[in-house]
Amino acid sequence: MKVLFLHLSDAHLLCNTFIEDRIINAQVQALNSLGSFDKCSIIFSGDLAQAGQINEYKKCGFYLGRLWRRISDKYSMQYPVSTFVVPGNHDIDFGGKSRGRSEIAEMLSSPVTEEMIAEELKKFDNFYDFANNYHCFQYNKLVDVKQYTVGNQKIQINLINSELFSPCKDQFGDDDKGKHLLPQNEWCRLSRGADADLVLTVSHRGPEWFNWEDANNFKKQLYSSTDIFLYGHEHIDD
Repeated sequence: MKVLFLHLSDAHLLCNTFIEDRIINAQVQALNSLGSFDKCSIIFSGDLAQAGQINEYKKCGFYLGRLWRRISDKYSMQYPVSTFVVPGNHDIDFGGKSRGRSEIAEMLSSPVTEEMIAEELKKFDNFYDFANNYHCFQYNKLVDVKQYTVGNQKIQINLINSELFSPCKDQFGDDDKGKHLLPQNEWCRLSRGADADLVLTVSHRGPEWFNWEDANNFKKQLYSSTDIFLYGHEHIDD
């Protein structure tokens, strides 16, 4: 069995973004070099939208739907195309307000409580409504572990919300490297399942964007349990 993982990231779609047919066609045509495959999983590692707005996610759904249909129509696969998404910092609805690194530092100067996290997660409501279409983050808003079987191979996909306490339009243009976090009890969810043959972990950011303790927890889980790590955020051409 041959499985294709189609990794996309950082589209920053607006409600008025025009998605040309030639873009979709080029993406699908590029898969020709891979030959045939039995299963395709589209994996989007965050920043689907530009500002976490409902109409932006309608555009995201339109784009992914067209891509899904083109792949399904062009390639003969034994299994249907599946889609997995995680949020990026642009998938947060800040309600038009800004939030700088100094404000975040003040928020995190005291222990992070469940109430603080619950309030923060409300900013992701539009993203979670969109993700629900793909059965992502339905039961856990921070780390969602998905599993499926292709032939006799069991595949585990770990989806991480790496964007708690992200800044927005920081007045000094300061970044937030070293500030991100997850509650400590969430990291263990990334562990390899007993029957998993392949484990992918997907996050918008890599470990270096987390605070020291969480960065170490993240790296330990990646080294011990993950076969493939997919991430986005940094717009760098190789």
